[in-house]
Amino acid sequence: MWTLIRRTGLTVGIVLLLIVVGFGVSAAASADVLIAAALPFALVLILAIRAMGRPPELIAWAAFTVWLGSTYLSTGSPLEVVLLCAYMVMAALGLFKSPYFLAAAWLFHPIWDFLPRELPTIMINLPTACILFDLPIGLYLVWGARNNRWTLFGAGSAAPGEGERALVNAAKTLAVAFILLGVTFLVVALADAGLLLWSAIPVGAVLIGLLRLLGRTSEMVAWAVFTGWMGMAFAHTGGLLEAVVFFGSVALAGLGVFRSTAFMSLAWVLFIPWSIVPHPLPDGYADLPLAAALFAVPIALYLAWGTRARRWSPIEDEPVGVSRLGEQPPP
Repeated sequence: MWTLIRRTGLTVGIVLLLIVVGFGVSAAASADVLIAAALPFALVLILAIRAMGRPPELIAWAAFTVWLGSTYLSTGSPLEVVLLCAYMVMAALGLFKSPYFLAAAWLFHPIWDFLPRELPTIMINLPTACILFDLPIGLYLVWGARNNRWTLFGAGSAAPGEGERALVNAAKTLAVAFILLGVTFLVVALADAGLLLWSAIPVGAVLIGLLRLLGRTSEMVAWAVFTGWMGMAFAHTGGLLEAVVFFGSVALAGLGVFRSTAFMSLAWVLFIPWSIVPHPLPDGYADLPLAAALFAVPIALYLAWGTRARRWSPIEDEPVGVSRLGEQPPP
């Protein structure tokens, strides 16, 4: 039970740290101390993530690498979307192939910062600050990779075929990231077209079909990702209750992976009435509450069916030696 609580806590901790860093950067920019705070902020982040322990640390650095790739996404440039996709690739390869990919992403980013682009006044110092923030983290990741600090996920031994399995695992991780990104953009497009309400159930059914293609264990992890994502559907309001719902969704997602997928099914069931509760909504999203509830219905039913049919085995209960995302044990 302690292991379960610790794993769930670390899952929530990584998400919380991402949010805290995001708010910290915004606060430093608003106070015009972004450059002065960059280096201390990087050192504190290294120590905070290092304190999580080695396997969670590698996961956290992969998550922060994706976050780093989204730095200028708010500019709306298609080139920034391309960079974000590239950083998703680097993060996945960093988890399953070599941590050097994570180090390369961080060491390259200061170069990207200095490409000409239009920035709001509050972000004018960001390129300079990134040199002081990104380089220490990149150098730390180089040191960790050189000293074999982290064990790659899904690639425990040098047995024949391990490299191929690692690449398959990386591809599955990327597939989940791209599906998540695609669904997010699709929601925006459907809202703009006034089709959000009518497309909710079909989109939910298509998402179920896509994630089933990943294989059972990868599908389970993907549903955990989408459970956390769904929990922040109304988080734009910034209210305390919205934050509680979001972190509750992340906690249920962690319990779903390490204990029973019934927790994820419960999260989607609870999201149905939560969606219908009145929320402040941006223009063009009046149909979002009912659409979100309809979207959640087939997914909640599917997760309940999968749990009852024992489609997924919690990671904690899998046999030793099974490649968790590769769906097969090493030869």
